[in-house]
Amino acid sequence: MSTETDRLYSFINNAAVQDIKAAIGETSPPSKKEAPTVAKTAAPTNLTQKFDPAALLDSIQETDEAITRSRGGGEKYANNPYVPHMNRSRETGKVLQLPVPGHSVKELVGYLRDAADKGGHGLKLAVPKDHATDGSTVVVKFQAVEKRKHTPRANKGAKAECPVCHESVSVTADNKFRVHGPRDARCPGSGSAVSGE
Repeated sequence: MSTETDRLYSFINNAAVQDIKAAIGETSPPSKKEAPTVAKTAAPTNLTQKFDPAALLDSIQETDEAITRSRGGGEKYANNPYVPHMNRSRETGKVLQLPVPGHSVKELVGYLRDAADKGGHGLKLAVPKDHATDGSTVVVKFQAVEKRKHTPRANKGAKAECPVCHESVSVTADNKFRVHGPRDARCPGSGSAVSGE
């Protein structure tokens, strides 16, 4: 049957149409096809309520109990098996790679960071971008390198008066005036040493 015929049968077998026909005394032969039943849609009964942070303010209580982590990093990485491999990578300068299930990549990275920290190394890490997070194999590459030494800038936030434009200008780490002035006409004092040399 065509779609139009199906629609016609649905219309003829509609309860409202049958009631009208019965009221005017008209009867129609029973159709060979039953009208489709309409599924009843009910409103969901277990609507989740929206979180209202202000509603909980009265429940805040002070406590003298200290916060203890249920799974501290020290306990988790106490017997880190990657420490010797990280040390060997630092000695040889070789990049190591490890195939790991995608769902374990994050855990592995935690172990590698801890192993590098315990050995006093820096860590170069290469994890494929948008890697699988299921059981598919992901190859993680890592290498122990020299740890960067962080030396805070002595003149962080320092400013000095530019001898050319006489404006207060930020000073770079190597004690020079930052580039300043309009883009199309930079001040000639830009990049010069603060001491005037």
